[in-house]
Amino acid sequence: MEKAWSRKEKARVQKHLQTLCKNGPVDDLTALLSSLSEDKVTTLLQAPSGGSDHLSCLHLAAAANQPSVVEYLLTKHAFLFPDVRKDYARTPLHEASLHGHAAVVAVLLRHDALSETGLTALYEAAKHGRVGAIDILLAHPHVDINLGSHTKHTPLHIAIGEGHLDAAERLIQGGADTTVQDGMGVTLWHEAAGVEGVAAMDLLVHYHIPLHDDHVDVVLARHPFHYAAVEGHAAFCAALLAANMVDVNLQDVDGCTGLYYASANGHANVLKVLLDANADVNLASVRRTPLHCAVMWERSECVRLLLAHGASTTALDKDNRTAEEMAQAFPDVAALFRPTQP
Repeated sequence: MEKAWSRKEKARVQKHLQTLCKNGPVDDLTALLSSLSEDKVTTLLQAPSGGSDHLSCLHLAAAANQPSVVEYLLTKHAFLFPDVRKDYARTPLHEASLHGHAAVVAVLLRHDALSETGLTALYEAAKHGRVGAIDILLAHPHVDINLGSHTKHTPLHIAIGEGHLDAAERLIQGGADTTVQDGMGVTLWHEAAGVEGVAAMDLLVHYHIPLHDDHVDVVLARHPFHYAAVEGHAAFCAALLAANMVDVNLQDVDGCTGLYYASANGHANVLKVLLDANADVNLASVRRTPLHCAVMWERSECVRLLLAHGASTTALDKDNRTAEEMAQAFPDVAALFRPTQP
């Protein structure tokens, strides 16, 4: 009868096993497991690691880019890893995809590691811009290119939102739905509006992905143009206007314009772009004017710009106050309303 392990001995062998799974070589791993009884091998391979994620040996090998170790574990011990999704937040295929380990992805797919887990692995690969992993996943016949998170946020959404435009282009070329909206109504244009610069916009324009005035999300009812103004992405706003893709005075359901959002958030750079495009400086929302917003949030540079472009100082907000009256609570802002001395 085989001698039982002491706790210390088991921990020592477990640590050695995990090191071999992460670093190889596979011959040493084979030798270690061959020297142990079947019961001990089962105990070791099914035991989680001691790290914060408590991953299996298969996870560790996948994350560490050890395709030969993964191949060995799935060839000789696949029965010990029947449903890793049940016990772990991420599967080995997730680990390989998010780290961009294309060779490991290929091994896992060859061993039918897809099912539900492989579908979201494409999302992980897109999120981290792992083009090599994306190519391998898309070559698999059972991958749904449009299936992403539980909120219907697709791999293409996340690739654009994270600024991984090479990955996004690969997905578009692979047939991803470019008209898709997630569960919150977010379109690809919303994602592009959140990315600094105009490269994401250029990608969407290149592939003839249209932008419409009714492209608004269901939470805040904002258009991508409004998102860009909120984020302070002046170049994106300027590019949309230069391409005649949006009306500078486009209002959302509450009557807010890009100028309104730029003023409220203190984005003088966006404000200058919109004013140069002849935005209506006095177009108010259901609550107040852009000038009221700039005063309320003490956006001094925005107040100065709005006043210089003819913003009304007598227009009333929903509480029947003028922006100048509101400014009296902020001495530095109030000073901007006083005529300058010649």
